[in-house]
Amino acid sequence: MMKPSQKSSTNMTGTLPKETLPINHVYPKNDDRKHRLDSSGQCWCKPKRTDITDGKKVIGVRISHNSADEREFVEERLGELLDEDKTWGTKLIS
Repeated sequence: MMKPSQKSSTNMTGTLPKETLPINHVYPKNDDRKHRLDSSGQCWCKPKRTDITDGKKVIGVRISHNSADEREFVEERLGELLDEDKTWGTKLIS
C-alpha cells in the first residue's frame, strides 16, 4: 500500500461542495482571531486546501489556516516560536 501523498493545493475561496472525505484542519492555537473549523473550508484567513491521495485517488483533505499574529513567518525565519502558547492544533472532521 502506498503512503498518502499531497496531490494539489488551492487557496480557499467561495464555498466547497459538501465534503464526504475526512477533513483535517491545521490551525493556529490561541490566535488573535477565532478560526472556522468545519466542513465548509471557509475562514477569514483564506486557508489553503490540499488533497491527500493514496497515489491514485483522493482519500482526504487538509485545510491549512493562516494566523492573524503571523507566527508562521517568525517560525520560518527565526526557527523559534512566537510565544510559548502560540502553537498549532489539528481538528479532524470525518
